[in-house]
Amino acid sequence: MIFDTSSIYFLIKEGEEALLKDGYTLPIVRYEIGTAILQESRRAKIFRKKEAVIILRQINRILSQLHYIDPDPAVVFKLARKLKISYSNAAYISVAKDKKMP
Repeated sequence: MIFDTSSIYFLIKEGEEALLKDGYTLPIVRYEIGTAILQESRRAKIFRKKEAVIILRQINRILSQLHYIDPDPAVVFKLARKLKISYSNAAYISVAKDKKMP
């Protein structure tokens, strides 16, 4: 299965990270989740700096269960143009097609 940032973050927050095991994603996910943690810590003051660092380390351990695929930029670009979608969405579709996922 391929996971985008929002699905990964949701599963982790719900305590369902076991569902991520052996899934696929893009390398950018680590940074996007880091940005989400940063925004939550700034906006909602849910946790302090020390807690955020601990959470990010735990999340990175969880993310190590995933397989990271960096699709061919030219293929992604052509797909985005053809389907009239964003480049990042096309990247996920490209990985799904490459791994023959529905």
